[in-house]
Amino acid sequence: MKFEQVRFAGQSFCRQTDIFRFTEIFSRCMQGLSRVYAAPQESIMTKSARAPEEVARVRDGILNKALSIIVQEGFPGLTMRRLAEATEMTATNLYNYFSNKDEIYLHLVIMGFEKLHAELQAAYRSSDDPVAHGRAMIDAYFRFGLENPQYYDIMFSFPTPKFDDYKGTALEHTAALEMEAAVRVVDLVMQAIREGIPSAMTSRRTLQNRLVELWSLLHGMITLRRSRILEYVDPDLDKRYRAVVDELIARMLERPGGRQE
Repeated sequence: MKFEQVRFAGQSFCRQTDIFRFTEIFSRCMQGLSRVYAAPQESIMTKSARAPEEVARVRDGILNKALSIIVQEGFPGLTMRRLAEATEMTATNLYNYFSNKDEIYLHLVIMGFEKLHAELQAAYRSSDDPVAHGRAMIDAYFRFGLENPQYYDIMFSFPTPKFDDYKGTALEHTAALEMEAAVRVVDLVMQAIREGIPSAMTSRRTLQNRLVELWSLLHGMITLRRSRILEYVDPDLDKRYRAVVDELIARMLERPGGRQE
């Protein structure tokens, strides 16, 4: 059998007996290569094992950037690619934290309602007097709208998806959590209204009417205050706000026939 000369790793092999030495050298080279390429993988795996605090910090950063994009460009303007640019992350890395932009949006709204509920609950517990804590809750809602405009807009102003839009999807459970967070706010306000108005007017329909009246008035005042258009009506907006709230509370306390409690 004839063997042609072969060069490998700086050595020549031509005899049959050299085949075993060639195999040995080739095997050592491959083992060395495997160690070289295995090292970066080991490093990557170590780097990806983030502490829970670090994961929470990254998620919060993603959510904050997403909130800014939604407020500036609307919900359609939020894409994973656009968010990757804003966070200076790769789109692939974003998917390690959220499945898609809808999941991000739902988490933002949940956070907003939880924050609003906490502030309304603190106001509710500030006094045992129904009228006093009712006024405190009105002030808390108004203040939330002015101090948290980004959250307020995605919760109450922008045309964004709601629970029914996610039925039958992978995000139905998360959307249900968002709806529950919103309902907890509504239930707390309804409870305060029920305690504050005369018992003769506590039918569910009446309570709902008072809720819509209160909510619409406050939403309108927050929107007009933020747009500064109310300054054309009255430069003293705080005084005007107090006067409107006083009249609203007095009207809600009226018994049928016009007599006040």
